[in-house]
Amino acid sequence: MQQTEITPKPSGKSTKFYLHLANWSEFFTWFSIGIAVSFLCQLVPKFFLLYPLGFVFAIGYFIVSFSTNKQGNLLRILAVISSLIGFWNVFYLYRDSITTAVTIITVLLAMGGAFVWYNFHSER
Repeated sequence: MQQTEITPKPSGKSTKFYLHLANWSEFFTWFSIGIAVSFLCQLVPKFFLLYPLGFVFAIGYFIVSFSTNKQGNLLRILAVISSLIGFWNVFYLYRDSITTAVTIITVLLAMGGAFVWYNFHSER
């Protein structure tokens, strides 16, 4: 009986059935930073320019370096845009109900599904 091993490839690369965890951990790191900065801007209105400036610099950098790590930078761009859309605002608006959890889980599943679909079709 022959055994097969799945070996991880460098960040930004993947096989059809293996998504590199470094990209996902980085996705959630950027996502969390975006939420933290947007929350800070809500708490301290004097920092209102911090979020748009950070957003522009992050998106600009990831687009410029897109050709070196397409998959990783696509996830980074999605993370920054998702935090811009404002999961914190969604949470704040629906903080008294279960709708928050359902909304966040649905959006994360949709983004994960879109990424898997993109990854599957880009390897053909």
